[in-house]
Amino acid sequence: IRVGTGKTYTTDILTLDDAGDKYYCVVYNRELANVVDLTDLATNAYAAQSATATLTVEEATEPTSPEMFPTEESGLKVDEETGFVTGLVATDAANTAADVISMFTATQGASIVIKDAAGNEVAEDAAVGTGYTVNLVAADGTTAQSVTLVIKGDVNGDGLVGIGDLVLAAQGNTLEGAYAVAADMNEDGAVGIGDLVLLAQ
Repeated sequence: IRVGTGKTYTTDILTLDDAGDKYYCVVYNRELANVVDLTDLATNAYAAQSATATLTVEEATEPTSPEMFPTEESGLKVDEETGFVTGLVATDAANTAADVISMFTATQGASIVIKDAAGNEVAEDAAVGTGYTVNLVAADGTTAQSVTLVIKGDVNGDGLVGIGDLVLAAQGNTLEGAYAVAADMNEDGAVGIGDLVLLAQ
């Protein structure tokens, strides 16, 4: 395990055959020994602690609930705390629901549907914008996960960036949720004149 910058570690692929194996570990602690020269482990008086641990290996099991996550090439990021999805870029023509669905992977045969800000499912050829949600629907029809799209500059939720977004962004602190994040162009946590300048570009 790496515990700090510059430390080294090794990895090994584990199988069920490794269960019960014992691993011996010696930890050299520079802080405890007050050692400056790190070039010779044999002569330096490192403070050392050692232990023997028994390895437990269990066979991996499928998650009980389906999951969805952005594909690596999509460039999207999901904030686990807020549930906001960022990284979708506004273009001359708004992204469609199909575009967004193709950027996610679903497990266990679940499907992905897009809903507008009012909670209505939209067709795959419909334009999507800030405030729309990406929903993971399990095989039994229940919604297992839902995240909210944020498109930088798209403050009014139409999927495009224009004068209407600038007008809304100028209202600053009246914006909430995904729309406030969309207006925060410089990502300083507040909506101000700097964001308006960037949005006007």
